[in-house]
Amino acid sequence: MKTVLIIIFLTISSQIVNAQNRVFKIEKFSNNEIKETKIDTINAKQIIDLNFYRKNFSKPYLFPTEFTNLKYKNEVVVNWNSEKTEKDFKQNWTYTFTFDENSRVVKYEYSGCLVCSQLPYETLIKYDKNKRPIELIESYKTLKSVESSKNNSLHNLTSKVYKIEYNERNEVRTLLLYNSEYLIEKIELIN
Repeated sequence: MKTVLIIIFLTISSQIVNAQNRVFKIEKFSNNEIKETKIDTINAKQIIDLNFYRKNFSKPYLFPTEFTNLKYKNEVVVNWNSEKTEKDFKQNWTYTFTFDENSRVVKYEYSGCLVCSQLPYETLIKYDKNKRPIELIESYKTLKSVESSKNNSLHNLTSKVYKIEYNERNEVRTLLLYNSEYLIEKIELIN
């Protein structure tokens, strides 16, 4: 029993020691003017990447779990949510990944389905020379766009653009959110 308690204590202690307080400045804009500024301190146990921003700030949200997959080059891969359920959009849905020649996801799509409460969307991804995502363009699609996507014409309901900047440790230093052409939010890692 004593040994078990010591192991539990050491596990918890090592997690606390590995955590670091990280400070973020969040600015919200309206008409290109700062309307609100907030400082937030987060006890971070992981690298500050897009998953960290999604978990702690819910931004950006619509991107794949992996940005590269060496199995695919210049391919479009469609994954059904459930292989056991009928492959139709009444009760099932797809995630579609478009890969470039460097095995990077350049387009990520969710089909939506009739019983789902979430609209279909697509995210276009741009990369820098270091193969890091530097821009995400998220667009929800209307039902009209889903039907006409077969004809390569999109009618997007909304669109958000995230611009991503990195620090020397390869962490996401700044996340800029644009709606149309205007900056609406900036989240910046201060330390």
